[in-house]
Amino acid sequence: MGWKASMILVNSVSEFNKDELFASLGYYDLKEIDPEYFEAVMNPDDDKIFIGTYNGNTIICMQDLPLESLDSSVSRAEASLSSNFLIQI
Repeated sequence: MGWKASMILVNSVSEFNKDELFASLGYYDLKEIDPEYFEAVMNPDDDKIFIGTYNGNTIICMQDLPLESLDSSVSRAEASLSSNFLIQI
């Protein structure tokens, strides 16, 4: 059994600072790349992260990120995503 995709989809209408989000997830000194097809980035290598948007949704492709939400404690990445995308109603 294997992974087809390793991503999180966030339906968020609020703007966010991509550099701050990358840094909070532990990614520094990143470079922008030419656009890639989703199929090419949906299951990235361990040292890569891809963030994009589609129809108002933010797509974050990162190898271990989805697994971190399965643990009983809140991970650093999970806390960072919650603080960036939490909307108070």
